[in-house]
Amino acid sequence: MADSIKTYHLEMTSEAQHQARPLTSGLELREACVDQYRLNKFLYQEIGHDWNWTWKLGWTDTEWRRYVEDPGLRTWILYHRGSIAGYFELQHQTPETVEIMYFGLSPIALGKGFGAGFLSSAIDCAWQWRLEAGKIRRVWLHTCSLDHPHALQNYKNRGFSVFKVESDAETGGEHDIAIDAAKSVLHEHIEALNSQDEKAIARTLHFPHYRITPGGTRIWPTSESYFSDFKLRAGSEWNKSAFKDVTVVRASSDKVHIDTLVERYRGDGSLLESFYSLWVITYENDRWAASLRSSFALS
Repeated sequence: MADSIKTYHLEMTSEAQHQARPLTSGLELREACVDQYRLNKFLYQEIGHDWNWTWKLGWTDTEWRRYVEDPGLRTWILYHRGSIAGYFELQHQTPETVEIMYFGLSPIALGKGFGAGFLSSAIDCAWQWRLEAGKIRRVWLHTCSLDHPHALQNYKNRGFSVFKVESDAETGGEHDIAIDAAKSVLHEHIEALNSQDEKAIARTLHFPHYRITPGGTRIWPTSESYFSDFKLRAGSEWNKSAFKDVTVVRASSDKVHIDTLVERYRGDGSLLESFYSLWVITYENDRWAASLRSSFALS
């Protein structure tokens, strides 16, 4: 039996926790200020190849474009003697939270002692990111046991603390097909929602569909009023939504629980609201779709 894969979630809750190291002499760090989704796609494939970065390999160009052109995402590229030595992406998830979404060195830069200073640069950029909402209070990231063997220790050495550890023995390592199907449901749902395609939205949900919020439980017997009800909840300023911080909590062959941060945006790209929501995605009537979710949304 193969060893279980562990995923480590780490955070800093104060900039003072950062144990900074300088960027190695001869390296140059630049922000990619012009969005080019094919560049991010290349970096993801090139730098993540040896570390089993597979989550986005099946993405369409539309999904990549939406991800990269989101104003809440920024990309920095590390250069060594004119060649790409690494990159990182930062995602502004809530008014006070930034995630280091991806961080890695290219194969030509491994084993040269670049990692500590490069990570410090990523941390500095995260803490320095200010929006109109004000100060950043939390920077976080996640890594797993498939990553570079020194990755976890580098994060700890720079001041990150582990706040959650998951194992695929818990999240269903033997249920990869179910997990992939459930994640696809989330992708299809958000794409349909942002396209305001009512029929496509309905295909991602089972009916009756249940939504639990602090205000009570809502049940939709059919898809007839689902999208119109959503627009009333989201309000007139809503333009699009996104799933962030997607975490598989538990899985079986026909059911997957996924915890996710939901963000809603205005037309100018500013954040309208964010909240956590637990989605229960099940295989029923020969298809995968969401049966219910428990949301911390106020509406």
